[in-house]
Amino acid sequence: MIISGTFHLGHLALILNKEIRKPILLWAFNELPYNGGKIRLNSVCGVNLNASNLYKSGCDNFICIVSDRIDTEWIDALRMKKALEDAHIGLVGYNAHGFST
Repeated sequence: MIISGTFHLGHLALILNKEIRKPILLWAFNELPYNGGKIRLNSVCGVNLNASNLYKSGCDNFICIVSDRIDTEWIDALRMKKALEDAHIGLVGYNAHGFST
């Protein structure tokens, strides 16, 4: 998970993807209300930059969210993926003669 709290250079996502090679959640906080002046957080811009850099590098193993809360379903999906990767699954027995599928 890469949290973009503000605008940044965008190279960290490329470095992490190169080293870790795992699914990435790009998370930006909701922008604060705009009052006509400067954008105070600019975190969405940071997520867009990360997504663009990852996409251009050939990575398609990421999703983006803009929210004040983490995407718990994404975290649960990663936990399930890890559990299945570590599981030992086997097949015992075989189909009865004439009942192949």
